[in-house]
Amino acid sequence: MNAGRDVERLIAGWLEEEAQAGAPVRVLESIRLSIDRTMQRRWLAAWRERMTFTMPKVAALAASLVLALAGAAWIGRSTAPGVGEPADAVPTSSPMASMMAPAVSLEAYKEARGEICVRYRSQINPLKSEVGNLFDRNLSAEDRADGTVALATTGDRIEAMAGELAALAVPPELVDEHRANVSNFDAIVVLIRASLAKLQDGDVAGAEASDRATDAFNEDTAQYELKYRLLACP
Repeated sequence: MNAGRDVERLIAGWLEEEAQAGAPVRVLESIRLSIDRTMQRRWLAAWRERMTFTMPKVAALAASLVLALAGAAWIGRSTAPGVGEPADAVPTSSPMASMMAPAVSLEAYKEARGEICVRYRSQINPLKSEVGNLFDRNLSAEDRADGTVALATTGDRIEAMAGELAALAVPPELVDEHRANVSNFDAIVVLIRASLAKLQDGDVAGAEASDRATDAFNEDTAQYELKYRLLACP
């Protein structure tokens, strides 16, 4: 019985030291309950088998329990929340999990892109009639002013559309072509604003030249849409 009390005192002292060292209370309590059950089973087995406990046996038992406790406490510390981290914090997804996310399909991309293009088409197409005669040398100042506003609005809406297109999830095989297509819209916006600046300076011919330079980018977009059977944008 003295040997049993020595072991209990050894374990109790170790648990107290671990608690002071900052080991998680829940881990120490779980260890204590496990030890209680283990000790009870071993003392009961010893009673039934009429075993005698010598000091070497007690020492071996104590050593094995301390090793088990140390291992469990180490695991508890390695998994316990760090300083300033909430106890119920949920670990964020790993980069590997993000990399393993399924890629967007071509059909999903076509549907998402089509929704954007149709929405902006309804906003931009009505402006084309107001911009159509903008570079006519005989156009009245009032009509030219209205056309200039329509062209500026067109540029703003194409820019907004390009921003939404740039944020789309894209199939891996289309990433480069999609990026190039968005760049085409960005280039069109730049040319529209260059045309507006020339109109403001009274350079109608220069403004018209800038406007015509958008044709090449529109053609590239049309080819991209034809290749993948995409809806026209805008």
